[in-house]
Amino acid sequence: AEPTVGPNSSTQATDHFNTVLYTGNGYPTSDGQTISGVGFQPDWVWLKSRSLSHNHSLYDSPRGATKELSSNVTTAEATEATFLTAFNGDGFVLGAGNEVNYQNVKFVAWNWKVNGGTTTTDTTGTQDSILQTNQTLGMTIGTHEATSGTYTFAHGLGATPEFLMIRNIDGTDNWPYWH
Repeated sequence: AEPTVGPNSSTQATDHFNTVLYTGNGYPTSDGQTISGVGFQPDWVWLKSRSLSHNHSLYDSPRGATKELSSNVTTAEATEATFLTAFNGDGFVLGAGNEVNYQNVKFVAWNWKVNGGTTTTDTTGTQDSILQTNQTLGMTIGTHEATSGTYTFAHGLGATPEFLMIRNIDGTDNWPYWH
């Protein structure tokens, strides 16, 4: 079948994913900056220095702009009020935080648009999930409360997922992946 996202479709991959390169202007000064050119308001932003060995910094709109996870370490979610501070219609806003805006350092921002920030609660699993879902893309950002033992949680995709990336945001656990 013809893909629903692709060259012969009205929906293009760049409607939902875009990479932007930028140079930091913050720490050790107090400047922040707006990163634009994304082409949409991102729901998930993954930032990484291209010239220093800083952590990967991941942000998503369901948890809020200042809630950071780092995919290369096992630290819990952190609230970073001076790193990524807001999502906007063409990108995002940075504070002066050094992990994502260190002065004169080159960075990359991988940006995904899922559904523009609208969340729903899905109760079809044994654990309720708060989701942002785009079935056309086959992508969901979601949260659920884990319990000990076996449990299920909804993902909203309407089909079996092909890839899962899960993170306990309260603890120092590893990042489980499944594909």
